[in-house]
Amino acid sequence: MRLRPSTGFARQPSKGNAGAQYRLGTLYDNGLWVQKNEAEAVNWYRKAAEQGNAGAQYRLGTLYDNGQGVQENEAQAVKWYRKAAEQGHIYAQRNLGEMYEKGRGVQKNEAEAVNWFRKAAEQGSGVAREALQRRGLQ
Repeated sequence: MRLRPSTGFARQPSKGNAGAQYRLGTLYDNGLWVQKNEAEAVNWYRKAAEQGNAGAQYRLGTLYDNGQGVQENEAQAVKWYRKAAEQGHIYAQRNLGEMYEKGRGVQKNEAEAVNWFRKAAEQGSGVAREALQRRGLQ
């Protein structure tokens, strides 16, 4: 099945609907109903992220973190992780904690790492909980 411009969903991203832009980015990212296209996924994720969509901000962070569809850029990854993490996105909080823990894209900062790991752990992240346990924290 291909998306047709005449369908309601296909028109929503171009009308500025951040949720639809995020979903369209996901379709391009995963090659669902459209041909996989990382650059197009980044384009739609960015549009949604700039409007405050936490899922798009997180995914854009991971793309920068891994160099998928964009040149790897840890500082940009941190920027987008932070935006999503501040909205309570559990995986962005965990990843931001890891960035501070390892000094990737930001200066290494144990207190900030613990802060973000705690926030993610409070939402149920096992990885964040393990990171706190390694430090003798709960």
